[in-house]
Amino acid sequence: MPEFKNKEEYEKWKAERLENPHATNKKPPQNYGSKIGWVLIFFLYSIILMLVLASLLGTNNSSNSTDKQKTSLPYELQNSSWDASVPAVMRWFQANLKDPESFKAIEWSPTKKVNDNSYFVRCKYRAKNSFGGYVVENRVFFMNAKGEIILIQDYDQLQK
Repeated sequence: MPEFKNKEEYEKWKAERLENPHATNKKPPQNYGSKIGWVLIFFLYSIILMLVLASLLGTNNSSNSTDKQKTSLPYELQNSSWDASVPAVMRWFQANLKDPESFKAIEWSPTKKVNDNSYFVRCKYRAKNSFGGYVVENRVFFMNAKGEIILIQDYDQLQK
């Protein structure tokens, strides 16, 4: 039974119930359309505001040195944005591994400039050897500006 503020409300409710005994005391549903509209407008406004702020913050003219270095490198020496591989080194793997299909890169370093005409990149990878077993190698590839491999050294030997 609903609560009433005074006796008049109770009498009115009782008369309505006597006229229609199957009536419920539920209130008719409210119109939420206008409230949902305001919520959607606020949500869209918030998204637009975030996009504008992100674009303003993303257009920072000062970029770090690795970004400048990467764009100044020839294509053959640039790290792929997809998997960080270097095309010149990938060609070397295809031509020189016993089983090129077994190649799996574990880690690539960014390509770095040694001097005006030479660059290096480190690649840690896994591949099959002559006996069919998998070995992990960690090598540094030195390249000229044309993307030709000049020298290959084990990374561990360079650390000593």
